[in-house]
Amino acid sequence: IDLGFQTLPCHLIGFSQGAALGLVYSAQHLPPGSKTALLAGFLPADFSLTAKSLSNRSYFIYHGKNDTTISPGESTRLVQALRESGAAVEYCESTAGHKLSLGCLESLEKYILEK
Repeated sequence: IDLGFQTLPCHLIGFSQGAALGLVYSAQHLPPGSKTALLAGFLPADFSLTAKSLSNRSYFIYHGKNDTTISPGESTRLVQALRESGAAVEYCESTAGHKLSLGCLESLEKYILEK
């Protein structure tokens, strides 16, 4: 089924394991101009961004400092890998646990709505 995602920008948001899945999908399938928000996620161990060219990709990464489900260090690794692959990255951090804070939700809204 062709849904037209190859030509139309598509915005993708994933939380936790959904963020890991969103990363893999966005790096391999989303067209230029798409935006991806990865919230409280991680870089899957068997997935490498080093060979990927993400210079035309944009990512919003969020993590709560008090997340005991997925270490905030995982998002630090993810941000570094994305930047090394040429992606534009906006990072938001809060004192929350494994949930999205109101302040970073507002930042996410701005990220999605900006052209």
